[in-house]
Amino acid sequence: MNPGALLYYDELKRDIVAQSDLEGKLLALRRFRKTISQEIETRLLSGDMPLDPAMAALTHLADAVLIATYEMAREELSHNFGLPRCKDNNGSFVPSEFAIIGMGKLGGLELHLHS
Repeated sequence: MNPGALLYYDELKRDIVAQSDLEGKLLALRRFRKTISQEIETRLLSGDMPLDPAMAALTHLADAVLIATYEMAREELSHNFGLPRCKDNNGSFVPSEFAIIGMGKLGGLELHLHS
């Protein structure tokens, strides 16, 4: 995780952990994303933040939200169905993972206000 996203992630994680159920966590995540997006938009439109840093901040926010969403989904699915597993080449079940790959505007740190 890049350092810019880490700052958002730490704050977001505190908001999520304070919630006891999935719906509360999702609400906290949506509220956080909206609040930070509005702060970035306000700074951009007022001239306090140039365009390139604003796009980078929006991308860092998206990174933090994606990671937190992944963690919540993994926790919920593991709780309901157990840890994900797949068969290896020998036919044995082994723990499996998945990846989130940011391409295009996300991967290029070029997200805009309503991306």
